[in-house]
Amino acid sequence: TSVKINPSHLEAAQGLRIGVYPRVDPRDTPRRDPDLNLIRLPLPYDLAFMEIFYKAFHLTRAFMKSDARVPKPVELPDSEDRLLCQELEVRREFPLVEVLDVLRGMAQPDLIEETPLEELNSDASLSEFAGLNPDDNRPLSPSLISVAPSPATSSEPPNPANLGDPSF
Repeated sequence: TSVKINPSHLEAAQGLRIGVYPRVDPRDTPRRDPDLNLIRLPLPYDLAFMEIFYKAFHLTRAFMKSDARVPKPVELPDSEDRLLCQELEVRREFPLVEVLDVLRGMAQPDLIEETPLEELNSDASLSEFAGLNPDDNRPLSPSLISVAPSPATSSEPPNPANLGDPSF
């Protein structure tokens, strides 16, 4: 498996069968790439596998560059990242396999709810004024929220200067 931040960086290699990368286009779906002889596997990024992968990669790199000690807060600003590094640092003299077993024991997999990914289509369009598009004639859904008035409540284009005014 090859994990890349940019799909154009995927390369053909002997035995390589899966290329994982962040999906940037909803039309990008898993498929076989005959030129690279691998399966392209685009995955969602925000709050999903790719973001977690890169966060873990950067955490690991910072920890290793700090000689298996907790990096400076500027290198790892998230407290949970530093906590993990503290747990690793206090065990730096133990064999890695034993440390990994301890960390697995600390995990709480019952707190994670696994659900299938769901594709959602947008039911709103935005104008250049950051409001609902006045040319969009679809009926407004009561669940839609906009910081600008909808076409049903105003015939004037939204004035960006008024967006913070609750009476607008």
